[in-house]
Amino acid sequence: MVITKIEDGYSVCAGLTVGGHWYAGVLVLENREQPFIDANAGDDFEERRQWCRQWDAAVGQVPRRIDLVRPDGKNRVCRHIVAAAERIDGPVCPKHIASAPILAWTERRGASWQLVLYRNGTTRIIKRSSGILRCPQIALRNDGEPVFAVERDIARNICQTVVFDVDGNEIFSVVGRKPVLVAVEDALFLLTEQPGPNSIALVCRKIRGGQLEQEHTLRGADYLINADMAWAASDNQVYITAERSPAFGYGSQLGLHRTIHVWHGSVDKLETLAASMSVLPVEKSSFRSLGPENRPPIKPRIMFDDATPVVYFRQFRYFGHKTFGWDVLRCRGNGGEWSRPKRLTHSLTSPDASLALLQTDNAMIGFFPAHENKGRPGRDFDFRVEILDIKNNEVLAPVPVPEDQKAPYTIPTGFRDITAPPPVLPDPYEGRTLIWGDLHVHTCYSQCVAAVDGDPEENLRFYRDILGCQVFTLTEHTSHIAGPRSLWAYDRLEQVAGDYGVVLYSAEPGMIGVRHTNWYTRDRETFDRLQRLFIAQQKDFQNTLRHIREEFPPGTVMMMRHFHGQAIPDEQIPHSFDPDLEVAMESMQGRCNALLRSQDNIGKDFPLFPTPFLNAGCK
Repeated sequence: MVITKIEDGYSVCAGLTVGGHWYAGVLVLENREQPFIDANAGDDFEERRQWCRQWDAAVGQVPRRIDLVRPDGKNRVCRHIVAAAERIDGPVCPKHIASAPILAWTERRGASWQLVLYRNGTTRIIKRSSGILRCPQIALRNDGEPVFAVERDIARNICQTVVFDVDGNEIFSVVGRKPVLVAVEDALFLLTEQPGPNSIALVCRKIRGGQLEQEHTLRGADYLINADMAWAASDNQVYITAERSPAFGYGSQLGLHRTIHVWHGSVDKLETLAASMSVLPVEKSSFRSLGPENRPPIKPRIMFDDATPVVYFRQFRYFGHKTFGWDVLRCRGNGGEWSRPKRLTHSLTSPDASLALLQTDNAMIGFFPAHENKGRPGRDFDFRVEILDIKNNEVLAPVPVPEDQKAPYTIPTGFRDITAPPPVLPDPYEGRTLIWGDLHVHTCYSQCVAAVDGDPEENLRFYRDILGCQVFTLTEHTSHIAGPRSLWAYDRLEQVAGDYGVVLYSAEPGMIGVRHTNWYTRDRETFDRLQRLFIAQQKDFQNTLRHIREEFPPGTVMMMRHFHGQAIPDEQIPHSFDPDLEVAMESMQGRCNALLRSQDNIGKDFPLFPTPFLNAGCK
């Protein structure tokens, strides 16, 4: 049963107060784009340009907002705004029962970031920083006082997790990322990811009085990621769950194969974690897309139903070609064994927005980001957070892949030592240096192979922490993600690239009358305007070029084309070249060697590229 829907809600956390009452913190991204996206911008260039100007003026700078939602005792909910800022990471709330609703988040205001606490109806800044603060966590000590953990950059591609008390004093710090913080009596348990060139390990630390008391490392083949942790008071055990994935095993498809593992051990002897590993019994399911596309389980979270551990996670729902939506499922534990997954959600959820599940005295309450998708590639709509009263007899069976669309499940081989040091330029240009990045990155939001491409944060962390890149971008098919999806994805880009990364904003909108082309800018406001232009000009290449020349300052936008597909005949390709905007092009990609004859290419149907330019005498 749906208790309520929070319109424009995109991500959510939830907690309990004394008496078993729930509360939620919702990240709200106002969908100011929607009235313009689906409307007719006009039939000619000038009408579309004017439409863009109206669109830009109406949207402005969309604030990121946090709303507090809780029941009012009269079968209704009350909702009020607790924060609004330029950028927000969070909110989060503690897993322990609180005396009143309590939320934490990090936000950017101007040139600085700050860690913020909401408690007893007021907000309080815990810590200010000139650098980015991300991945906030909050826990409650046995005296009811909060403690916090955040991730910050201390050097290029090196993250530090820092624990603060309520007065902003630093309690503990360690190199590591993606902190999970849990308070157990007078101690803190801190879980972090420890990335290296060939693996990602999990380290669980017990901290008492600001000092490290115990430490244990969990390793898998090859990545352990997206972990969660909880404390079971019934047997004084700490539980950890995480995804396990092969190291960059199959092209750019980071999410092709994942399993969910669970460990538990005594809070007094963390080494007992290693002997307790179990695996959730999630069916290895795949469907036909551009190729076989797996539906791996992702983003596990752990809670307790009385003394019973419950792990809930997401799995892609196949309901048509290049669609976009995930189900939330749960498995219940019993003596190291786990029940088969049961579905909790009717509506589609996002792959990476936060969600929550709580056990109250009367029911299980779900807090799920939701959206609608028409069952084909394209923009999602009706973004909201749904709060559900879940009865045991309402738990649904997982959505299967239709028999005629099933495909073999692929388990890739993990590749190691793929990050050899980059070459040194023998005679570098004076005043310039060579830095590395991948300028053509599609995540699940591009809706090509959404189930296996991985989300923005996973892709960016891979390029940053595993490959050691310094330049970061997301080249999404932005015609699919205008509005809240774009705000979410490109906020992640800025945060994960961090203080030492070079950010490029990019898009591959798909143009009529030109070979596949990516567009780049260094400025977020310019990029947001560019996305609107693509939609308003209806992907018309020549009108898009004219609009950019007349409306955007020189040098603020560049384009770079690549090969694949039969967009226009080869002899027409050189005529689409624009020397002011097109300063480079991709001549090689992983799909195949585009300079070879077509019969030597994989699939034998790729056009040659950039040979049309070479044959036309271009240099």
